[in-house]
Amino acid sequence: MGDMIKDSTTSDVFHQMNTRMGPNEPVKEMIAVHKEFGMFSEKYNLKQAYRALHIAPSDHGERRKWFRYLDSLVDYKSDKAGVNGHDRIVSALRDNFEGSAPLPVYWLTHLAADDDRVTIGRGTPVPHERQEYMTISLPTVPAGESPKPTVTAARAKQAARKK
Repeated sequence: MGDMIKDSTTSDVFHQMNTRMGPNEPVKEMIAVHKEFGMFSEKYNLKQAYRALHIAPSDHGERRKWFRYLDSLVDYKSDKAGVNGHDRIVSALRDNFEGSAPLPVYWLTHLAADDDRVTIGRGTPVPHERQEYMTISLPTVPAGESPKPTVTAARAKQAARKK
């Protein structure tokens, strides 16, 4: 996320996601919302789902950047061959919430230099809990360290998204 959105925005949104999809009642509610509205299906992209769920930065100036970041996940690789990061997240959430033993979801980040893919796993990411979660980890580049694309490359990327 680095140069796309502020660190404080990342913390804010990750707190919201981890709280809204957390253990017990929160994950049960998310399962019910998904079942009723199909939030994590081909019907909606992440930006639309998160807008509907009101998972967004509290800083209104950062919202546009956050939603642009969610759209950019189509350009990320994932831990599943042939599936981009955005679609991997949507399908993992759908499969989890529709599964016979859904897990709460915990969102985290990792350095893109270590692994530039969106990764989905299972584990106990909260050191003081024994609760197992489905984990979704997003690759990030620290602020100021991402290469700046040329204007030509940026326009080509934007045109490709519109197709």
